[in-house]
Amino acid sequence: MPSPEHSSASTTRIWLNHQVLLLVTFTGGTTRIPSRWRSVLPLTDFRSPARVELLGFASPAEAERAIPGARTEAARDFVMPTEAWSGHESFLPFLRLALSWDIPAAETHLLAERLHLIRESTRAKHPPAIFAGRPLLCVDVVARSGESFVYLKGWWRGCHGSAVRLTAISPEGERRDLLGVLCRFPRDDIAPAYAGDTYLGFTAFFQLHRPSLLRTGWLLEIETSDGFVAEAPAPPVLEDPEQALTAILPDLQLERPPRPRGAAEHVHGFVSRLQARRLECFSLKEELQFGPLVSRPVLSVIIPLYGRVDLIEHQLAQFALDPAWAGCDLIYLLDSPAQWQRVAWRTEWLARLYNLSLRVVCCNRNGGYAAVNNLGASLARADLLLLLNSDVLPSAPGWIEKMIAAYRRRPGIGALGPKLLFEDNSIQHAGVGFAATSDGFGWDTLPYCKGLHRNSTDAAQARPVAAVTGACLMVDKSLFLRVNGFDQGYIQGDFEDTDLCLRLLQAGCQNWYDPEIELYHLEGVSYPLPERLRHATYNRWLHSRKWSAVIEKLVNHSDTPFATDTWISA
Repeated sequence: MPSPEHSSASTTRIWLNHQVLLLVTFTGGTTRIPSRWRSVLPLTDFRSPARVELLGFASPAEAERAIPGARTEAARDFVMPTEAWSGHESFLPFLRLALSWDIPAAETHLLAERLHLIRESTRAKHPPAIFAGRPLLCVDVVARSGESFVYLKGWWRGCHGSAVRLTAISPEGERRDLLGVLCRFPRDDIAPAYAGDTYLGFTAFFQLHRPSLLRTGWLLEIETSDGFVAEAPAPPVLEDPEQALTAILPDLQLERPPRPRGAAEHVHGFVSRLQARRLECFSLKEELQFGPLVSRPVLSVIIPLYGRVDLIEHQLAQFALDPAWAGCDLIYLLDSPAQWQRVAWRTEWLARLYNLSLRVVCCNRNGGYAAVNNLGASLARADLLLLLNSDVLPSAPGWIEKMIAAYRRRPGIGALGPKLLFEDNSIQHAGVGFAATSDGFGWDTLPYCKGLHRNSTDAAQARPVAAVTGACLMVDKSLFLRVNGFDQGYIQGDFEDTDLCLRLLQAGCQNWYDPEIELYHLEGVSYPLPERLRHATYNRWLHSRKWSAVIEKLVNHSDTPFATDTWISA
């Protein structure tokens, strides 16, 4: 299609969406069209040298100003480039540059769809990955975090010799060789279905050079040492974080010790990106103060709320019986913002009913246990923090003064934890230690004296411990901030507390358990057990990955976790 901007030149003009124009000019023509973005690719086809230009405009209106009639032309049906130059190996990568331009999401998605059409029209097609009636290559999972980070899992059959190439192809045409990054492991679950064959599973976590937006269209190509090449389609991309976690977290246990933990590292790479993306936009949305503001609070109490917001009523009914709360900065932080209206009006009524001063904060999105507590610490007005779960209830008034006094009389203290009880008066927590797991995947937490009666002599003495539970944890605010608070790399509510305590030990502090303070803990009523167990598997692996050497030293330090004359340090 000739253009007045190109004198004595043959020009092809194709709109890839309403803001991105492809110009291909022969016989040395040059463009003078003003545009926001411009990329140039010199090509030579069978006729003559060609100048390929990719022009991007900030809006359709800007495109219309630069090229009168652009709106009408861009609105027409997309014209597939079929000329020889469109099959050049550098052509599609060149077009993908526009995926990184700052254009509206709808236009970027339209661009991705058209790049997919171009990919299909220009790529070499290979036979399906089936040999002798049996599958040769299969893709089980493709998951994406954001637009560039991809987790892929599948398997191939050991025939035709070994694989010399395994290439993932995005819907937009980006090719990534996986053999250099993937982790391999046996797939014994497939072998019974195809007796006589061996199957090799693989996982791969990698980053694309350009965004990929489409859910369908991923392909895998395999090439074996005897020259056989085949391709297999992938299932739709998992974009929802919870669906992706459900599909990927079991891969932590694909490799049994003592094999290298390559698959787990791939899972960690993807999950850490999910966590980072989840927290990029996490912030305070709204804050309300009910009751008179405490002028000089002695303690800031940070209580996250998630799902079971009715628990606030039970807590405040108990807190109202204790006059010590008059000197406390009480902060509830709602981590399930869809419940904000209910929490706001209910909390106002309860504050009036019990004559309590408190703040209620709404997060703009669910951030998880670590993020919401870190936010609460940043809002705290006292120099001393109490991190408290919403399902913890006091056994009697006076525990606040006891806990503050116990903390202040111990120089060098890091975190302080009380005796936590189940509803039947058996002990849930009397400090926390560690024990090696039976499956060889690191270290699990060991709540001391769990299941014993609340009056057990084993739990009757204050003592230094490796860690205390975050269900009720007192710590100096400046110390909490100095060690950077809770690690937000964990998934929602397990092992963040022991990670904090281990960092306090490394900072030269001592964590303490004190039995004089007793509270009831309903444990996990707002955290569904299946979801918690799935997340805890990953958190345990991450915790062990970070702290195995330190924990081994702690475990070997003393014959008994109940020693009262031992300084426990990392």
